[in-house]
Amino acid sequence: MTIFGPRTTNFESAPDCLCEGDETKGTPAHGIGPARLAIPAIVRPRKEARNTVSSITSKSSKATALAQVQAVIAGTEKHFSKATFVLGKTAYTAATLTEALQGLANAIVRLNALHASVKDAVMELRGIETQVAPLMRDYKRVVLAAFSTGAQELADFGMQPPKARTPMDSDKRAGAVAKMRATRKARGTTSRKQKLAIKGDVTGVCITPVTHAEAAAHTPSGGSK
Repeated sequence: MTIFGPRTTNFESAPDCLCEGDETKGTPAHGIGPARLAIPAIVRPRKEARNTVSSITSKSSKATALAQVQAVIAGTEKHFSKATFVLGKTAYTAATLTEALQGLANAIVRLNALHASVKDAVMELRGIETQVAPLMRDYKRVVLAAFSTGAQELADFGMQPPKARTPMDSDKRAGAVAKMRATRKARGTTSRKQKLAIKGDVTGVCITPVTHAEAAAHTPSGGSK
């Protein structure tokens, strides 16, 4: 004897449901007292919801995901506290399902705490780096000065001797000079003395004198009486 009715297929899932599948509903038979509600279901994740972990950490806000999981737990405890479920061919009671969901919530909380600690560590590193980086730079200069040609000694410090410059031959030097002059000519670059020799093309300045009487003649009438 079963307390459930015929098997029905739920082709349309609720908008907030991440799964689609079959849901069996039933009505208790006559003469049978209260019993736990069993909801067997064949769960098949939607295509866009298969990567649940990546969606929580990258696409959706972790705070929103945590609030959603906590809401599902609260709803389960309120409406299905004595129910059993078959999800993905595995039987769950309300307690075991809530425990699994709470594990996800705890993981999100731990991730938030780790992100906060990483942010604090980065800020601490930047502060120490500001103080120690100049010291490190100056000390490396001292080591290079002490062992400028000692490859083995510099290797003990994880350093290499500076590469010696290869002197240019006469042909390369002449080519470099010719290219430099051609570039300066194309850009119109001049030397400091040549710039000082360039003057503005002004032959003279015409100055119009203004006397006090002319200024008084242009004073508007209607002054104080």
